[in-house]
Amino acid sequence: MTEIKHNILLVDDSNVVKASLIRILSESSLPIDQIFDAGDGIEALGILDSNPVSLVITDINMPGMNGEELVERMRSDPAKKGIPIVVISTDGSAARIDRLKSFDIEAYLRKPFKADEVTEVLSELLLTGLDKSPFEYLIQAMRQVMPSMADMSPRFPESGDVPAMAGEALNVQVSYSGEHTGELGLILESSLASRIAARIMGLDDAEDIPGDMIDDALRELMNVICGHFTTLMYGDKALFNVSTPQVFPVRNALCNMLRSSPDIHAFLIEDSPALGRVRITGRKLPREGKSE
Repeated sequence: MTEIKHNILLVDDSNVVKASLIRILSESSLPIDQIFDAGDGIEALGILDSNPVSLVITDINMPGMNGEELVERMRSDPAKKGIPIVVISTDGSAARIDRLKSFDIEAYLRKPFKADEVTEVLSELLLTGLDKSPFEYLIQAMRQVMPSMADMSPRFPESGDVPAMAGEALNVQVSYSGEHTGELGLILESSLASRIAARIMGLDDAEDIPGDMIDDALRELMNVICGHFTTLMYGDKALFNVSTPQVFPVRNALCNMLRSSPDIHAFLIEDSPALGRVRITGRKLPREGKSE
């Protein structure tokens, strides 16, 4: 049995507090892999966009984006809203605590904190399993892969409104099998698919790329995304067979009908709407704490 380890993000403008927390976590027996740190909410969001993080520990009073704004932004982003948040602060006002609890934070600790208080809270969270939705893992995998392959990344508008697809689209999907089985799917406007292919191939012009080359680029992208997705969701010890990704056209009217499905999620890549789907077809659900 292999224990899955977790990455922790510490957010505080005090280097002394961060050093204290790093010492407490490093000396504990908690299943921790990497510890990231940020000085404010803006820096924290950047780390969350590019790294797999299982849990965030944040201060409230910080320059730039404070901890309360960070919590609000995380809870309004479908790719981050499932990440557990522990708040550590000198502010003990009932109104502030009630407001933070309305965003479903996992715990609130007052400064100065004791080492056993921190480890007790984190033990309960890390050792009982941290639940993310499969779609959150898909977005996280895309954010790891797409910036380097295509110089773009999925995002969610602050308004929460993703426009309808206006043109024809391509559906690229892949399945994986092994100890766990599932399927991933992305639906992209044809113009967006062409831009992605152009950037993957290092071309300036996306208009004259043959359709088969666009399909090949999307297959390669989806293959890499699937590899990152399975690692994030099941850990790096699980082995999978990944099918050859399939690409086929979809009418925009059907795409917009699919948005009402509970397992279809809309987001943006650059300014173009996109749809994502994850279907778990067999065995364990994500991150149960151990993989056999």
